[in-house]
Amino acid sequence: MSKQFEARMYEAGSANSRLVVVTVETGRLIIDNSQVLSLDHMDVEVAGHEEDRIQLHDSQTGTAIMCMDRAHELLEALYDADTSGHLRKRASEIQKKVRSLPWMKGTYWLRVAGCLVAILVGLHFMIDAMIDIAADRVDPSLEKKIGEYCFNSGKKKYDRTSDNYKRIERIGKRLTGNLKNCPYQFNFYVDDTSVVNAYAFPGGFLVVNKGLIDKATSDDEIAGVMGHEIGHVIHRDTVHTMMHSAGVLCCVGMVAGLGGDYAREIAQALSVGRFLEGQSFSRAKEASCDLLGADLCAQSGYDAEGLAKFFQRMESSSDGTDNNKVVELLSDHPLDSARVDAIKAEVEKLKKVHPEWFATKHPPVPAAHPAVTTAGAHSPGKKKH
Repeated sequence: MSKQFEARMYEAGSANSRLVVVTVETGRLIIDNSQVLSLDHMDVEVAGHEEDRIQLHDSQTGTAIMCMDRAHELLEALYDADTSGHLRKRASEIQKKVRSLPWMKGTYWLRVAGCLVAILVGLHFMIDAMIDIAADRVDPSLEKKIGEYCFNSGKKKYDRTSDNYKRIERIGKRLTGNLKNCPYQFNFYVDDTSVVNAYAFPGGFLVVNKGLIDKATSDDEIAGVMGHEIGHVIHRDTVHTMMHSAGVLCCVGMVAGLGGDYAREIAQALSVGRFLEGQSFSRAKEASCDLLGADLCAQSGYDAEGLAKFFQRMESSSDGTDNNKVVELLSDHPLDSARVDAIKAEVEKLKKVHPEWFATKHPPVPAAHPAVTTAGAHSPGKKKH
């Protein structure tokens, strides 16, 4: 049974069209009851701005026919009239698409909202990338002033006379002695607390808790943790985190060098200080510092896997009375199997590239020297006694 549809027909090579009546019959199309086109040479496509029209194209004559109404009926008629099966599969596929149009139109604003969200997310990551670039341009002298204020804001009295301090200072000097072109002067301190942790402030102020020293079974383990924290300073991780929290305007001021005399105000604006003691970093930053720490330990004659061994031992600790003391360490520095494997892979690579680092262990530096740091014996911001 034939069916008729209104359409516009475009002759081959012409941009002009004319209104015609298309009759669909078995195996053919009849245009205005005069021109006959075979379905064997016909292709069918979805057309129109809203994909609600059906376009037929005759490959033999180059004629194009745009049907503007009753798309469902036209596709059904083509499916039934195609005796050779040439158009059936394509007509069936288009039929499914046309049926989904009402739903697609109904979700138009939802899609618009999705596009806006995607744009905002893209801008977010773009701003993140810009802030990361800006953080690398902060002058180290300003970074040190901010770190000094943060360090002193806790008003803690750090141990700088005991054997623990001398041990930390000795390990720290050996590690930092292998840094190349480092803009920071590292200062080392011991916090007389039983909490197992270590942390670093911007500019090179590194604190190791007595609890961590007591839990460590060797200088290798302490060196592994300290090398990791030195990595946070070298990679400027705290500065990056601070500037991401600060906003663009504060970042611009810091990069422009406007904060030289306002380090305290900047630190307050960034909501830092003693809260940096519990600063957690992304897994990527933690893993990157693992590798730098392993390199420093290997160069300095310490076990390059000391960090991994220490953390694994803490995680497997069965002493319930001490578990609460290591929670802070494990929450700030979560060590998963991927990071352990990465450290081991780095060590294997170093053994091939720098076998001399692993030939012999350096003899320990005597702890009888005066307790001085790379930057001197006085606390930052304090007068030397």
